[in-house]
Amino acid sequence: MSIYIISAIVILLVLAGSYALIHNTLERKRLQRQRLIAALKVRQRNLHHMAAGFPPHFLSPDLQMLIVRAQIDTCERLIKIEPRNPTHKEDLKLYTAQLIDSKKEPEKRVSLKSPAQVKEVRQHLQELLNFVAQQEGLKIITKIQASTFIEQIKRLSLHASIDSYAALAKQAQKAGKFRLAAHYCDLARKLLKTENANHNYDVKIAQLTEAINHFETKAAALPENSDIESELSAATEHTATDASKEWENFDGNLDDWKKKQIYD
Repeated sequence: MSIYIISAIVILLVLAGSYALIHNTLERKRLQRQRLIAALKVRQRNLHHMAAGFPPHFLSPDLQMLIVRAQIDTCERLIKIEPRNPTHKEDLKLYTAQLIDSKKEPEKRVSLKSPAQVKEVRQHLQELLNFVAQQEGLKIITKIQASTFIEQIKRLSLHASIDSYAALAKQAQKAGKFRLAAHYCDLARKLLKTENANHNYDVKIAQLTEAINHFETKAAALPENSDIESELSAATEHTATDASKEWENFDGNLDDWKKKQIYD
């Protein structure tokens, strides 16, 4: 066989091997790019779902900015991968405006209106707690910053519990069940007392005490109701599922939450 033919065959084999290698490399990069885009879009959806689950002004400005900064980071990464996609730039503009607004807005106390709303907000607070733990695990925020955010979330959870009892007390009051209304106010008062080491809730505790006295006076003027004991028992069971219980073993669960990668 002519040396020219052999050389041509060798060259063709080298070219074929090079083409296969280049093709495989490009295909691998394409798949990696698609997986990264999909992961970033899932992260974006999760962040949006979590943020949308809170009523306006419910979160502290610090917590609001934490979420918005993560949304901005996600948009910027998507823009680098898909620079021709206008949606990413529009989202970035929206979140940047939200970040500016978050810095301007003073912190407000927003009350939740119903037990159903309280339940939904608690679920999103759990997601936010998970997110903070992940951000600390990824070294995006410091341990001190994470501790500050965690305390804010715990305080919001406490407020949600108080709002839940307040809504239940109002329902009982409208139904003329004043002893039950007093019971729910007492549950709220007990919860605040456990968190009142710095006397931050003295005024609220005094208001609840006044409400309890008012409801008990109303109840004393009514005929005895045989169903009230069962209703009070059911109300007491409600306490056992109170969101404040979720935070008692928080430090022990922190490592488990850090292992989750929902928002990475």
